[in-house]
Amino acid sequence: MSYNPLVKIKDSAFDRGNPSEQGAPFFCVPGLGGSSFCLHYLANHLSDLRRTVYGFDAPGILPGTQPLRTVEEHAKLYLAAIMRDCPSNSYTLGGYCFGAAVILEMARTLRALDYKVRLVLIDPTAPPAGRNRRQTAEQLQALREMFWAARSDIPPEYRRVELAAKEALKSYQPQPVAVEALFVGRYDNLLSYDKWYYLTGGRLTEQIMPCHHLQILNEPHVKTLAGWIDEYLTQR
Repeated sequence: MSYNPLVKIKDSAFDRGNPSEQGAPFFCVPGLGGSSFCLHYLANHLSDLRRTVYGFDAPGILPGTQPLRTVEEHAKLYLAAIMRDCPSNSYTLGGYCFGAAVILEMARTLRALDYKVRLVLIDPTAPPAGRNRRQTAEQLQALREMFWAARSDIPPEYRRVELAAKEALKSYQPQPVAVEALFVGRYDNLLSYDKWYYLTGGRLTEQIMPCHHLQILNEPHVKTLAGWIDEYLTQR
């Protein structure tokens, strides 16, 4: 694997100490733009100092790399990276927006190999499964327009990655995976919640954020998000 998408965002306080005292790493896939930079506030607010936090940078951002065209390609690349660099018999995966579809596909592979998996779905986009496909496409288009209106200064390489991710999501046909998951979403994201309840086999814990999609990873809301993730990961 020539391109390594894995990015260490926050070290465990015990990285250089006793490995047995380290917590399980948290791996988080970013949204449509593909950059782990958006996850830094979240990593800083997660309070378990034993836990290393990793993100991913999608191909297409760095020179000499091309955007991936399917959710399955993202999942295969990211899963190979964590299994090579952080081998374990269990994984905790987070995904923001588009990243939630990627970790669902990663979970499918891991569960087929009999690994333990937990998911954290951060205001996830609803994959176009079932009868609501047209509604989901409209929701995704509204999200795209809001994203670029708020971030009109985004460099062209990020726009290219975002457009490729959007097309990947439109063609993705997810299947349910029996996996525990925390859903943290907006109060107006009920369509997405219903679909993710189905896609995780009903093993979904729900928390509602009083903010819109682009605020959830920023202050002050990210502190609340981090608290819910800490609580979820500690109790199970």
